[in-house]
Amino acid sequence: MRGGALQPPPRSAARSCLGTGLVALDVIYPLRSSVPHCRAGGSCCNVLTILAWLGWQSHPVARLGDDPDGKRIARDVSKFGVDTSHVERDPRISTPRIIQRSLGGLPPRHRFFFRCEHGRRLPRWRPPAKAGRSDAVADVPSPDVFYFDRAGRGALDMARRSRRAGALVVFEPQAPPKDAISRQCARLADVVKMCGRGDRSEPGLWAGAPAGGQLRIATRSEEGLAYEARLAGGRTVAGELPAVRADAVVDTSGAGDCLTAGFLHALPVRPAAAAPVDSGAARRSALVGMSKASLERALKFGQALAAINCRYAGARGLMYANTAEAAVSAAGAAASAGRVDPRRLGAARSAGGRAPGGRCGAYACGAF
Repeated sequence: MRGGALQPPPRSAARSCLGTGLVALDVIYPLRSSVPHCRAGGSCCNVLTILAWLGWQSHPVARLGDDPDGKRIARDVSKFGVDTSHVERDPRISTPRIIQRSLGGLPPRHRFFFRCEHGRRLPRWRPPAKAGRSDAVADVPSPDVFYFDRAGRGALDMARRSRRAGALVVFEPQAPPKDAISRQCARLADVVKMCGRGDRSEPGLWAGAPAGGQLRIATRSEEGLAYEARLAGGRTVAGELPAVRADAVVDTSGAGDCLTAGFLHALPVRPAAAAPVDSGAARRSALVGMSKASLERALKFGQALAAINCRYAGARGLMYANTAEAAVSAAGAAASAGRVDPRRLGAARSAGGRAPGGRCGAYACGAF
């Protein structure tokens, strides 16, 4: 990407993303620290919040508890322009929490926990109610992108309806699709992205060749990514891209979410002469006619944004230290150079409040 020329679209021409999946409170423990800080997290939350920061209209559909953590999440994402009108606050449940502990090392590693250190289970993710899903699809009838990271009948129905309206459907499963619903989600999607290492993340192993118009992305951490796509005329393109390098890496959590958001931001979502929204051709979007070079430029921009984020703590740390314009410019330059220039970036600063419920990050834990 030459000269970092990519710029966010003006708000008046903002693209839109409707999404559902994991929205949770990240309770983050920095290395050698017993005091956590909290930020909104989860792949769906992160991708849609990054897109909102980049100028998109973002509409997550989720179910949280009517509790202080639900308020923390809403406050955090609202600062970046996320529409939270379809985030249900259910008094019968608790807002999901995930503990992240930094482990150090080179490159730095981290681990996620779903129980506190005293064995208490943290509140878990719950899918949004049917009425909330239907209202969201009605209120956002023609999104440019539909994103989801949890397979389920409700999410599949939303994806189908958004696809018929011309949306680019993006699915990020937690594991290779094996059950019937996960396979249906994977077949429906225009973009399927998997994170991991080794055979788990190889695009050719996900239930046969890609469907027509489908792109599969397999990330490999610091080793880069592999992709495979079947585009116009049935032609198949595939390749591997090395990672964009960054010095002084602090935290690699959220790198995949930044890659997804950066890729979507760099990718033209609709063709210049779009088909009618009720046409099956509309959903194929710009992927169908893209050249290999154009596809790789968008992927490389996503890698560059991910590399920048690795210089900050937290899954979206770059957003608290940089403007969107500065980050886009730095990512464009890094995509061309293959390495992040820290002189273009802001210094890290802490963000987020302290977790209630004890230092272990669990509700009602008596072991303080």
